[in-house]
Amino acid sequence: MELNVGKWIGESKLGVHQRVTADRYPVIFLNFPPPPFQIPLKLPTFTLMIDQPFIYLEFLRKTCLPWPGVTEKLCYGTPGFYVNKKLFARMKEDGETLVVQSIIREKWMLKDPLTYFITDHYLNYDYMLVNLQRVAPEELTELVQTAWYNRAPRKLQQQYEENNHE
Repeated sequence: MELNVGKWIGESKLGVHQRVTADRYPVIFLNFPPPPFQIPLKLPTFTLMIDQPFIYLEFLRKTCLPWPGVTEKLCYGTPGFYVNKKLFARMKEDGETLVVQSIIREKWMLKDPLTYFITDHYLNYDYMLVNLQRVAPEELTELVQTAWYNRAPRKLQQQYEENNHE
């Protein structure tokens, strides 16, 4: 069923009317109070899980920050993780995608193209995008750890290896 702008969707016995506006949101008009004072209520067409990005970010913090030389600071307005001032991972603006440095991104993208992918912007860079809703925590840990290792100086790599062998 195609919805035309301004078309009335329905009317209930309680006096609730719905119609579609130019921005494609259904608008509900309540018949109380009387017509000149109708209150339009915009309803979103989908429900966002606002806590999801914070859960992903907390996982990344608990995973990355204990590693030697890792700092977190803003990168293009979103949290980014750096080692020795080199970016190895950052959250995208949507809060559900991670940009991660990867030398072998083709391997990951062939494994699961819905989880690991790139856009035209990243064609000439050694970064890939990870759909955080689909990735397994073990794989995400492996990815960011490899990205950290690729960007860390040799001294920090050795420090990490010494700390993890004890």
